[in-house]
Amino acid sequence: MAGRKFVEVGREGLDLLCELELTPQSETPNIVKEWNCLHFNDAHIDSLPESIDRCIHARVIETACNRLSCLPQSIFNMPQLIKLDLSLNAFNSFPIVLSGMTRLQSLNLSYNHLSELPMQISGMTGLKDFNIGFNNFTTFPTALLNMSKLETLTITGNMLSNIPVEIKDMTGLRKFLLFCNCFTMFPIALCGMASLERLYLGNLKGLQGHHNHISYIPADIVSMTGLESLDLESNKVTHLSPQIRNMKSLLELNVKGNPLVQPPEHVADRGLDAIKRYFEALTTTKGILSSRIQVNLLGETAAGKTSLSHTLQRGNPTLTTVADRTRVVEQGTWVYDQGIVFNINDFGGHDMYKIAHPIFMSKHSLALITFDLSEYDPARYQFYIGNWIDKVQEKLPGIKMAIVGTHIDQVSAYSAKCSFSIIKKQLEYHRQRKQKWYQSQIKSIEKKILNTDGTQTSILKAYEDKKSKLMALQDQVIVIHHGMFVVSSKTSEGIEELRNYLTTVAKERAVILPEMWVDAATMVCNKKYEGSENTLGWDKIQDLILQSAPTLWKERRPSKKELDLATYDILSFLADRGDIIWFDSSPTLKKVVFHKQEVLANILKAVLNHDSDAVRLNLQQSMSISEPKAKKIHADIFSRGIISREAMDCLCEPFRLLTTEADVMVELMQKLELCYQVQEDPLVPSSISFHFTWLFMLERQPELDEKWPGKVPPGTTQLTLQIYFPFSCPEGIYEKLSVRQHKYLGLLKTKRIDWKDGVYAELQECQTHISRQESRRHPASSTSDSIITIAVRGTDLSKMWSVFTCAHDDLMDIIKEECPGVCYDKYLVCPHCTSENCEDPTLFPGEILDQTYLSGGVSKPKQVPCVNTGVSIPTDLVYPPHLTMGWQEVVKKNKNKLKQNITEPCLFDLIDVLIHEGILSDRESEWIKTSDEKNAVFLDFLTMKPDKAFDILCQFFVEHGQYDLLKLIKY
Repeated sequence: MAGRKFVEVGREGLDLLCELELTPQSETPNIVKEWNCLHFNDAHIDSLPESIDRCIHARVIETACNRLSCLPQSIFNMPQLIKLDLSLNAFNSFPIVLSGMTRLQSLNLSYNHLSELPMQISGMTGLKDFNIGFNNFTTFPTALLNMSKLETLTITGNMLSNIPVEIKDMTGLRKFLLFCNCFTMFPIALCGMASLERLYLGNLKGLQGHHNHISYIPADIVSMTGLESLDLESNKVTHLSPQIRNMKSLLELNVKGNPLVQPPEHVADRGLDAIKRYFEALTTTKGILSSRIQVNLLGETAAGKTSLSHTLQRGNPTLTTVADRTRVVEQGTWVYDQGIVFNINDFGGHDMYKIAHPIFMSKHSLALITFDLSEYDPARYQFYIGNWIDKVQEKLPGIKMAIVGTHIDQVSAYSAKCSFSIIKKQLEYHRQRKQKWYQSQIKSIEKKILNTDGTQTSILKAYEDKKSKLMALQDQVIVIHHGMFVVSSKTSEGIEELRNYLTTVAKERAVILPEMWVDAATMVCNKKYEGSENTLGWDKIQDLILQSAPTLWKERRPSKKELDLATYDILSFLADRGDIIWFDSSPTLKKVVFHKQEVLANILKAVLNHDSDAVRLNLQQSMSISEPKAKKIHADIFSRGIISREAMDCLCEPFRLLTTEADVMVELMQKLELCYQVQEDPLVPSSISFHFTWLFMLERQPELDEKWPGKVPPGTTQLTLQIYFPFSCPEGIYEKLSVRQHKYLGLLKTKRIDWKDGVYAELQECQTHISRQESRRHPASSTSDSIITIAVRGTDLSKMWSVFTCAHDDLMDIIKEECPGVCYDKYLVCPHCTSENCEDPTLFPGEILDQTYLSGGVSKPKQVPCVNTGVSIPTDLVYPPHLTMGWQEVVKKNKNKLKQNITEPCLFDLIDVLIHEGILSDRESEWIKTSDEKNAVFLDFLTMKPDKAFDILCQFFVEHGQYDLLKLIKY
């Protein structure tokens, strides 16, 4: 199909129009008549030229980020104009000239100074998408009520507190964005809008920064029969309406950041389907108010944790002897009354056992940082208290914490008062130190942004991404109870105050649960004491659920799928409150429930035992072997971190595991990435051993100096990534990274060499060197950074980048999974500087690796400057292959394959999505659909659209399972 081509113009077009304005009688150049899209964003202008109507075929005008306060009358004479962006300008009143433009479909006036709209706006009968977000509206503009054809209305970031009931007359409205306003209750008027599909009420804050307090969702919400998406994030909602389960059209519900009681937060976290099942369960069984939470006692060895745990549980003063002290974790239950129960985890303080803490801790639990007040040295605050706060925040950001000083009976009142005052100041200094670090990092990034050449678009984007992450983390507050508790497990002094605090928190966190869930949970918990099984299988769990299910539910004869879903719901709530350990993300382990957590703890104790002499004696007796062989096995474990399957079985022998249970435990240790499996002898299939990176004690082997010399060999290139942890590297990050690399090697061990703080491997004709080290910030400083370095050497850049990005992605996944609250910086070290052995190499932002394409359609530069040496180096040494071209170039490069694999139904669905998002117009859609080469024309249009179009395309491929096409354009 023949048609007019899309022609875009930027600032140069504006200059030409200004020249034409000076000669109004002159003929309009043909090139001006051809312009379709006018991009005048950030042009530093305060008016548009009257000559703009000479662009007779212009369909899109973008003038964001200027100083416009009015529009030329001539804009009315642009009959083909369908999209106008006036955001981030200086409009104090609505430009009345637009009110008669019946063909305009999309108008963006966000981030201006509007406070009212004229009634004449109803004349814009073609308007479908209207954005007036972040203006000065205090009441809903009544002029909008006459716009029945409006489909999307964005009025975020204003000061609205109510919606008029007449909004039901806006029958065409499908998407309504209302977040960042001043609502104190759910706008009931919206319940009459049966046509509304998407409603965004999340983060309802006033412009002054105060939070709103929406706490009630009316039952009338069920009348919104067309609603597909509802966002109520960060409000004060405690109860959702049970009628939500009857909203058949609702597909998405976001209620994160609310103090939910019904349904509980852990149910809401699992999505809308889980919420609907929860309310469905309440129709066949009554709701029970339950408060059962997990309390974690953390601190160094001999801090008094175990004595405190026993004192809380027994209600009497209880002291613990040295012989009884914990190794990994000791668990107990404290029943305050029938409705309030605490699951207590008393964790061992030895460094070797700290890696196991996250396995047992729930993200909705409490953490008590415990230290011996009689031994407290203010100079070692970080050792006794600070490091523990950091560790908890890294693993479970936002978890509630309190500080508990023990052995108050051994300290005078005056000393206790002094220590309390000092620790309070140290906690505040701790908080301020982190805040200052974030502030300094943000300022440093802002300076780098200012000093970076504008052509280095990918590096600038990386800096902006890093700044955004730092600003988000800066809001993370150390959630410490305002007062410090001081107790004695010998005299019970201070215990009552601590009990009151814990019970108060428990009452605040009480939730309503279906009685069926509570009864099933009781039966599972009873199995800890009644049964001989160390784990419970899926069939056994479901048998217990059926035994406890109400008659009405059983009479319904639930299908296998319904029973499986009910099982997931019950196990999720049991895991959330700390009654069981359940790995729902593992296809095999999710069918096994660790209801006797002490068995898992004991096995971890046996494997990670810090008492090496006791382990050697145990192995010698259990395996009936000679002392020399026992010494060799002992050396394998505690120097090389190698445990054979035979030795593993012997270490677990005291726990009387069945063969299947032993296999599950071995699989679990690999799932937790405590070890990787190796076949020691290629000719003997049974020669299986497990390498625990956590137990490695060997220093770097001399043979590595030949395999990985200090200077990069001639003809070889080295890619290097350095991750800096400014306070400390969280336990387990390096070890898990080391374990995870073995998936690329399989059972082979010949191409891998491990030592205490490093691993060397050969893969895809490349050499990989991963290491961990401490580095002082400067000679006079007592502080240091922990650094994880990933380096890859080779001669084939394509293969090197493949290995390099896999290791980077693994590390980022581990940080996200294990330590979402940790602070870190990452840098790509200039390969040229590395080859030249520069002492001060140029560092590029490591966030480059997080990008999936070059934004804005900008082609890669051919070279990038190495600032510290003054030379330019090939871009391929800094940009991964997937970043060597913009997404537009990627789409064009793979156009033929995309044409062949996008079906017509998928194409039409995708077009509908892009129209809904305001990226494609109806006319463009018609153009594509009536073309003989639909896919080719569509892809041509797509490459002229903003980056959001590519994001939607990728998400579309994900939702439709077209991962081959996604891989084609994104990786």
